[in-house]
Amino acid sequence: MIAARRRTIIWQNQGLLGIAFFEATAFFILLVLFFLLQREHRPRHFRAWLAGWTVLTLSSFAGVVFLLNPAGLPLLRILAVTGQLAAFLLFLAAIVQHAWGSARASWQMLPIAGMTLAAAAYFESKVPPRFGNLRWETAVVQNLVALSAGWLLWRYVVRSRSVGAKLLAAAFFLSGLHGLDRPLWPEHPVFLVRLAFGDLL
Repeated sequence: MIAARRRTIIWQNQGLLGIAFFEATAFFILLVLFFLLQREHRPRHFRAWLAGWTVLTLSSFAGVVFLLNPAGLPLLRILAVTGQLAAFLLFLAAIVQHAWGSARASWQMLPIAGMTLAAAAYFESKVPPRFGNLRWETAVVQNLVALSAGWLLWRYVVRSRSVGAKLLAAAFFLSGLHGLDRPLWPEHPVFLVRLAFGDLL
């Protein structure tokens, strides 16, 4: 009789929730590692990178909370999407600082980045609050930022022996190319695989 009264909560989107949870966990672990690295590695561009990773981690946690209650917290989906775009913009700023050695060029991006994030938040408020939904405008901007970051970093390190920077540039390239059809992912037969691979990149 006690077992009959016990309520069990089963989420319909357990696959999405599992992917989002492991993504948020991985981002948090890497964020802790980046904070530990900051003690020994203090160039200016690393601060922008650390800020981008912090925003990315917070946006992934917003996605997890949204999936727990999608009907009651639609604003969290917008925060998750714009947070991810803001993180990519901060990564691009870090790469610009690293390549040119000056923070001035990245600070000049600030007004455009602010307008871009405001426009993305507006456009994303017009779609149904479903995890994985993304407007074409937001997807195009995010992929262009990722491709630009990869291209700038690759041009900067192409003649160096830095394998890590080349792998990072390739990851930005792959992320930008993989997300070209991002608004079509929810209807894709292997939506969860596409989402997990995008998170891996």
